[in-house]
Amino acid sequence: MNLKTTEEIIARSIAQAFPAANLDIEGNGAQVVYNITLNEKLLVRLDHIGAVFNFPTRGSGKMSWSGIKEGSPETVAASIVQDLANAGFTVLSPVGKRIQKRPVFIGRYTFCPQCNEHSLIRRIVYGMIYQELDSEKFVSGGRGIGFNDPEIRCIGCGWEGIPEDVRFTKKIRG
Repeated sequence: MNLKTTEEIIARSIAQAFPAANLDIEGNGAQVVYNITLNEKLLVRLDHIGAVFNFPTRGSGKMSWSGIKEGSPETVAASIVQDLANAGFTVLSPVGKRIQKRPVFIGRYTFCPQCNEHSLIRRIVYGMIYQELDSEKFVSGGRGIGFNDPEIRCIGCGWEGIPEDVRFTKKIRG
């Protein structure tokens, strides 16, 4: 019986959900490295220490196995697969359905991509407004909505866009 390591289970689970990518295995024993590439670009690298991500994710580009408090290898792989979906890659569920991006949450930790301030992004509400808007969440956009009108606005600098524009924005240290 050939026992699989945690890294191998995670790497093979990701590769199964991401059929357009390649899984390359280098080394042997404790020095095995699992590389997941797409069009010869390295996206995920897993080894006995952790994982390194080379695509936009919600967190840092690195994860150590020692930092994971709970969850099976399959749960960790599912989280990475969801991150790939959120980054715009086509990934599939175990039953072969495409995994959709999670909706972008607009809240106090959402940073403006222009002024780099947080807590200032609001959803734009169009049309006749018959009740007072919660100013912590919404801003009026006027009476009518047109094609490709913005959905969010920064009340600090006036930047406008769509929620996808702020999916991976983070505080820029300057």
